[in-house]
Amino acid sequence: MGSVNSHIQMPKCVLRNFMDDQQLLHYYDFQTGTIKQGRAASLDTELGYYSQDVEDYLRDNVEAPFGRVMAKVKNITKDDVFEISNTLFDDVRTFLYALMSRSVEMLDAINKSSVFFQFLPEQAQHDYAAVQGIELSKQRGLLDDWLITFAVNDSEVPFVLPQLGLYPFGLKFCQSCHNLPISPRTSITLFPNKYIAEFVNNGVVKLLFVADDEIAQKFNNKAFATEKKHNRQRIISDSRKEIERLTELYQYQL
Repeated sequence: MGSVNSHIQMPKCVLRNFMDDQQLLHYYDFQTGTIKQGRAASLDTELGYYSQDVEDYLRDNVEAPFGRVMAKVKNITKDDVFEISNTLFDDVRTFLYALMSRSVEMLDAINKSSVFFQFLPEQAQHDYAAVQGIELSKQRGLLDDWLITFAVNDSEVPFVLPQLGLYPFGLKFCQSCHNLPISPRTSITLFPNKYIAEFVNNGVVKLLFVADDEIAQKFNNKAFATEKKHNRQRIISDSRKEIERLTELYQYQL
């Protein structure tokens, strides 16, 4: 069987939500220091990065279930009443575990902690990190102390997507929330269990609502800063204008 063209970290099912009207993605490339355009099918791909078996595993166990989550929340509004099932919790957590496991940071961490990992072929290293990272995260209950809600962006500024996926932000009553944009208008938000009273009432989850352009920009500033610090790959958007704003804001720190 021939090699497959693998998406290394962020899968196509999420990337395509950030395409503009011409089916293009706009992104800042931290490696080259330039703003580029690309397509969801080919951005951040490499032939043979993962084996076919691992591609099938990620498709069936990560991307297909998460695709159903995205379909469920695609058109939510601030007025929706939203009950989050245990299955949805599990599917979101698994997707987050996969993003962490497929990151450059994860590969570097395994290499530093294992004398023998470096002797594996590159594809085997990638396969091991992607699959075992997910399974170990599940076993350890890495995100069991976090609950999930969604943010609806009704501002004129679209959410941008850091290739790392997740980034931290703070609210007045909770300074340790995390955000994962899944489209320019929606994101998944994680918050610690101790704030459950602020977000959940009789099993119904309160949605976050972003209506102010300045607030949306602050979210994007956090996304950019987190990608720059921890991953240094790409910030992706359907809006070149917003990518340009971010690069101008951080131009002396790049």
